[in-house]
Amino acid sequence: MGITTIIHVVEGEILSNKKISIIVPIYNIQQYLDKCISSIIAQSYKNLEIILVDDGSTDNSGKICDRFAAYDNRIKVIHKDNGGLVSARKEGIKAAEGEYIGFVDGDDYIEREMYEMLAHYIEEMQVDFIHSGYFKNDGQKFSVKTKKKYILNNRKSRENIIKKMILDPTDSEAVSSSIWSKLFKKEFLGSAYMGMQDKLSYGEDLWCICSCIMRCDSFGTVPEAWYHYMKRETSICNERNLDNIQRETELYKSLGKLFEDYELYRALKAELEHFYLRNLLICMRQLTNTVCPVYQYPIIDELAGKKILLYGMGEVGQDYYTQLRRDMRCTLMAVSDRCAEKYKCDFMKVIEADEITVCDCDVIVVAVLREETARMIADELAAKGIGREKIVWRQPKLVV
Repeated sequence: MGITTIIHVVEGEILSNKKISIIVPIYNIQQYLDKCISSIIAQSYKNLEIILVDDGSTDNSGKICDRFAAYDNRIKVIHKDNGGLVSARKEGIKAAEGEYIGFVDGDDYIEREMYEMLAHYIEEMQVDFIHSGYFKNDGQKFSVKTKKKYILNNRKSRENIIKKMILDPTDSEAVSSSIWSKLFKKEFLGSAYMGMQDKLSYGEDLWCICSCIMRCDSFGTVPEAWYHYMKRETSICNERNLDNIQRETELYKSLGKLFEDYELYRALKAELEHFYLRNLLICMRQLTNTVCPVYQYPIIDELAGKKILLYGMGEVGQDYYTQLRRDMRCTLMAVSDRCAEKYKCDFMKVIEADEITVCDCDVIVVAVLREETARMIADELAAKGIGREKIVWRQPKLVV
């Protein structure tokens, strides 16, 4: 019997239907699995291999995987002893038979057309991996501004990409290091990922992307988003203890060793140290509730004599709050956030977004890192009747 090649038509382009292996690492997340796996099964791109890696779960996660495997013959289940996220993904990569590899975390979910579109873009742009945006569970979208192809044909080009797009979160072209918002050619991803230490429990995606940039010839970015990242309070990233400082140090050392292996440590040393210091400052702020500023409003003089409402109380907003309270030339009237109940400030209540319209202020300073997020907030505030001329966003300046 001959082999039939299935084709998809996407925006007028014919795309060969190469197999995509989707790897899902799973550990004790039974309450999220149905939604996650169902979203993968429902993909418009049908030539999938879905690899569910049960990393020694002690709840019903393993049984849920087996139930789905009995329902869909594209699903392969691997049951293994607990070894952590990195080892689970490695097992998935070893078992993958597809020409492309994607990742989905077991407590997240994806939109129906995600892999159809990623496959289209990776072939259209002829790149080794493609990066797309994502949504957080509060609805915020994080993505690059435009579709673009990057050629990495020498050491200097790789150095510049790591400096600007990976280690500097304020750069206009900065991308998320998350590997679940990307699609990779299998032929180079295996060697890029397998060099990672299994014990790396924090920043493993960042290490992987840096390794991929060292090895690939090209990659692409697109502004669309199809991945839904469900940030949980119980995740490692949200823990507040001294272990975080140790994890940051391990990541710093691992990245340094990776850069050394590719003879780029000297060129990247300053940026890596600034990256490490910024993360340590954030850790110290979370641990001690002390002022350890990482970001500054870049043109504070333009706010002199103004009555200010500060919108956004994340990391950038907390640093702006400290900066504005210390500057006697302006008056901080109020602070607000769409999730006001999550935040507390010394000397000032964080008000709900709906209360902004009655606040007496000259300017609303939007305190977020990315311009796209600021535009979305400006649209929401304008819909409440607030004049756009009062809304200000500047690219935050890094203190270190």
